[in-house]
Amino acid sequence: MATTFARLRIVLQHIRDNPDTSSVTALAADVRRRRLMDFRVRGEGRGIEDFMSESSIRRLIRLLQDLGLVSIDEREAIALMPPGAPFLRSDTQYKAKIDTATRTLLLNRGMSLVRVQAAIDRIQPPRAPDAATIFEEISTPDNLSTRDNLTPSLNSETFSRLLFLLACAGGLERTVHVHYHTMGT
Repeated sequence: MATTFARLRIVLQHIRDNPDTSSVTALAADVRRRRLMDFRVRGEGRGIEDFMSESSIRRLIRLLQDLGLVSIDEREAIALMPPGAPFLRSDTQYKAKIDTATRTLLLNRGMSLVRVQAAIDRIQPPRAPDAATIFEEISTPDNLSTRDNLTPSLNSETFSRLLFLLACAGGLERTVHVHYHTMGT
């Protein structure tokens, strides 16, 4: 199973390598039909139900559009932005492109990294600066930007996904803590 960061790259490569893909719907169906192990979400990958649904793959494609990495016209025809997607040539170029695209999307949606960092700095224990808490901190009326007059136009789920992409691209540090609990009694 892969992350959103890896899956986005696979979808971009599929678009590049299959320029005759006719639509978002056809692309999602083709990716699912191929049963790529990176799109497995449960089980051992023996049945189609073990893989991402077409609607989940379409959501990934829409995220690529929001990030400005693909364009989708009124007929749902898909094109890479820029054509040929030179940023797919290396891990370094891909990370840099995702970092820039994610920062731009956050900024355009009223969530600049300056605001994110300020929110992280305000969060004190016992609260932890996870995506939901950062989003809540930025979204409180006292912390909305009066200078920018921008109210965030992202939901918590999308915000979390964008922070994850930014961390994968090297734009944020992401620390994962493992907690253990006793079972039973």
